[in-house]
Amino acid sequence: MGLALVRPYLAKDRSKLKRLSPDREWRWALLHLEAAYRSDQKRCNDFDQWLKAHFEQADLNNDGCVSYHECIELFRQMSCDLPKKGLRHHFNDVSGYPVELWNRGERVLDKKRFVALFNSIQLRPELHSLFDKYKITGSDFIGPKELQLFLRCDQLEEHSLEECQALIMLFTQDSYKGWGYGDKLTMRGFEAFLLSDLQDIFDYEHLSICQDMSRPLNEYFIASSHNTYLLQHQLIGPSSVTAYINALNKGCRCLELDVWNGPNCDPIIYHGRTLTSKILLKDVLQTIKVHAFVTNQCPIILSIENHCNAENEANMTKHLFNIFGERLCTDLVDDDTTRLPSPEQLKGKILIKAKRRNEQPSESIHHNNSGPNLTHTSSTKTLKVYRDVIQIAKSTRKKLNEDDENASFARTTLKGYRRGSSASTVSSPIVRSSVSPVASPKTIVARQLSDVLNYCVATKLKSFSDAENWRFNQMASFSETHCEEMLADAKTTQALANFARTHLTRVYPKPTRVHSTNFDPTPLFNVGCQMVALNYQTSDKNQFYNLSMFAQNGNCGYVLKPRILRDGFIFAQPDPDLRRLLTLTIISGQYMPARGEVTDPYVEIKIIGHPLDENCGRTSFVSNNGFNPIWNQTFQFLVNVPDLAQLVFVVMSDSRVGKNGRLGEYAIPLTAMREGYRHVHLRNLLFRNIVPSTLFVHVSLQRA
Repeated sequence: MGLALVRPYLAKDRSKLKRLSPDREWRWALLHLEAAYRSDQKRCNDFDQWLKAHFEQADLNNDGCVSYHECIELFRQMSCDLPKKGLRHHFNDVSGYPVELWNRGERVLDKKRFVALFNSIQLRPELHSLFDKYKITGSDFIGPKELQLFLRCDQLEEHSLEECQALIMLFTQDSYKGWGYGDKLTMRGFEAFLLSDLQDIFDYEHLSICQDMSRPLNEYFIASSHNTYLLQHQLIGPSSVTAYINALNKGCRCLELDVWNGPNCDPIIYHGRTLTSKILLKDVLQTIKVHAFVTNQCPIILSIENHCNAENEANMTKHLFNIFGERLCTDLVDDDTTRLPSPEQLKGKILIKAKRRNEQPSESIHHNNSGPNLTHTSSTKTLKVYRDVIQIAKSTRKKLNEDDENASFARTTLKGYRRGSSASTVSSPIVRSSVSPVASPKTIVARQLSDVLNYCVATKLKSFSDAENWRFNQMASFSETHCEEMLADAKTTQALANFARTHLTRVYPKPTRVHSTNFDPTPLFNVGCQMVALNYQTSDKNQFYNLSMFAQNGNCGYVLKPRILRDGFIFAQPDPDLRRLLTLTIISGQYMPARGEVTDPYVEIKIIGHPLDENCGRTSFVSNNGFNPIWNQTFQFLVNVPDLAQLVFVVMSDSRVGKNGRLGEYAIPLTAMREGYRHVHLRNLLFRNIVPSTLFVHVSLQRA
């Protein structure tokens, strides 16, 4: 039945759980209950640490107590400018129970009493009114029936009474918290419930992979990094394997490697012809191998900029095979294949994206187009040629002086078969050619690296009409500047969208971004560009929007493109049936980041996405209160393409002179947003939660 997933609940009331429904939906509910329990425990621990840090900061003499005057300064640092008379009243109430504490000739509070003081002044009237609306008549509790009604009417969620009972008992199992007992929630418990992942504005189902992963690669957005090896500046910054670990931990699945000739023919990675430091390619590959599939099994794409000569390229290829082993995708692509594989089919695989070498006829190996050809469709002849070429390779081992190149020589001679090109033939003169003169190692090595290019063959795009003759596995890269030019014209915008529907695309920053700043990825996502490569080492607002977009599918680095981008649509004229009316009420805020002073917070709201949907609004500011500001201001936005839209919250502090301060932010795709009364857990630009800062909002999304 999967009931063991709710460990605390089972341990305390197993008999009641045995009567609950064993169906699949209930098992999923139990999974989410367990997730809610873990997130709630972490949130409580984080909140306790936050309070403890403030208490210790206020305890100037480190005696484990704070005085009234220390409390005044402490709450000021929390951006709470309470009237002294009101604070004195609350202070006296908690300092005298159960017995008075004295130190230095005055009343003081220990940590426990300070928490009681904090709780007495952080009451939330907006939650009280909501709680009073549903509480059991004549009591101060909410039971399963009342919670079910609240979830149905206000949160637009359907839950059985059994599920509601389980939810309540999850939050009341630790009675010392004051959240309730048995199957009844107190006001504090109701607040804790609304702050949990189960009631967050971000739909908890999107915390794990929830989208169809069986579509071709070109139907997904793929989290991509530019010059992944850099930690800072593009011209003078350090290169490090740590940069690859950081990118992978953030969900990136397309990593860039600029590979150059190294000492002793051991390839290195750095930003060529700059002062950036250098690292060994093999160290980077080993790092990727260790960290690539820690968080999920979705495929990794290595975008290789190959600046190596033949000897270094030989070692690069050797490292790829030796380090990645079976992880390296070496699938054969034949003429019968017409579409890219899916992330599901490529689980745990590492793909190589690079350009093919211009393979010119050599003096020793030449193609005689007049001779008979062997195509990949004839398996018997293919195997015969394969064996013949292996024999040739063995007989020339000493001359090649490359013991590990024999099998690759055989494989690469059949380059047409593996590549799946229209000219996938092997001319018989190759097989019949004499041992002397023999193919040089350079020729063999170049073909060996090309041999692992199967699904991401980088190709120079001359025109979109020229690409109509491309194979499905050919892809194009565009600079940020080039894309800006294309997006400025309706015709080329539509052409780019049409191209990205059938082929992989990669967009990279313009070279003038030497400080590793990021461009806005949203316009490129709007037209379906799959790999929008950003500088993952820089935490700015555009990278923030990128991370929030990829968060909607378990942060696995792959997001299924909306159907309109997969099926094709007229970019300038979205289907009117898609329109939605977003109604958003900013109700209140809790514990805005204070930075050591009282703030005057206000909230900016933005819609980013399709150009027709770009819109914004802002609340008024609340003077001298970042502790629990109340706004109760409502905004409405018409969203033409909701599947491409993100809702952005930015909390600012009004300075009234000079520049306003940025306190925290949050962004969420509308596809992962839930309606009703929700908390928004603010983040910093590093995409980390600012504990315990939240906004309390109400959201409605209806057909326009």
